[in-house]
Amino acid sequence: METAMLEGGVIEADGDGRSLVLIDAFEGSELNDPASWSVSVSIHGSPGIGDGAKSNSYVDEDGGGFARIVEDLLMSSDVDASSLPEIEQFLVEHDNGKEYLHIALTQSLSASGDLGVKPSGGLLDWKAAVIEFGRTQNGEISETKEYWVSQEIHDESDLVFARLFVIME
Repeated sequence: METAMLEGGVIEADGDGRSLVLIDAFEGSELNDPASWSVSVSIHGSPGIGDGAKSNSYVDEDGGGFARIVEDLLMSSDVDASSLPEIEQFLVEHDNGKEYLHIALTQSLSASGDLGVKPSGGLLDWKAAVIEFGRTQNGEISETKEYWVSQEIHDESDLVFARLFVIME
């Protein structure tokens, strides 16, 4: 295939193995819109992963361990692996005298989506409850969200794992 015709324009596929790729398949791209398509960066495309220069929200662009959407939401760079999102974790003693894990993160108000936290006592069971108990506006740019995990911590041997999940708008 030398070229692909889409209503309103032509996008090159140069005949040397480049593919037509959706610029952002997870953001609800309009398939009939030429602006939704580009020529792949890689020869023969990159099936199943991001295209490189054409960023995909769920790809870890910089190899830092976080998908682009998470780095956008937590205001860290998705092109610099040393720029990691700031997520605070600390133990707090509650009125009942027991300690619980608290997690605080600062989230961009301009990024698309929202973040949540899901905890687990072991990596196989993600049913432990988490309670969002506070949001603090930091001007018009960000807000800090605080969560606490309802599983009490008895001592240092009690492991609680937490993972972030993205809620797309």
